[in-house]
Amino acid sequence: MKQNILHIGLDVDDTQYHGSAFNKATGEVVDFKSRPTLKGLLQQLGRIARHFKGHRIKLWSIGETNAILPEAHRYQTAI
Repeated sequence: MKQNILHIGLDVDDTQYHGSAFNKATGEVVDFKSRPTLKGLLQQLGRIARHFKGHRIKLWSIGETNAILPEAHRYQTAI
């Protein structure tokens, strides 16, 4: 099955989260930022999901991100 992968990178700090979504198939890049809360991040990821229709977004934590967003694993299918 051919999949169209959407890559999302996040920069997490105390004042804002900054992110970019990259659609490898089309080359489209969408930048976003949110308040440094789980709710703010989920709202922005929801907007990204609506922008790139047909994609499902999953959250994985790597390294220290797990300490910042410990509840994120619960929201994999909510976006």
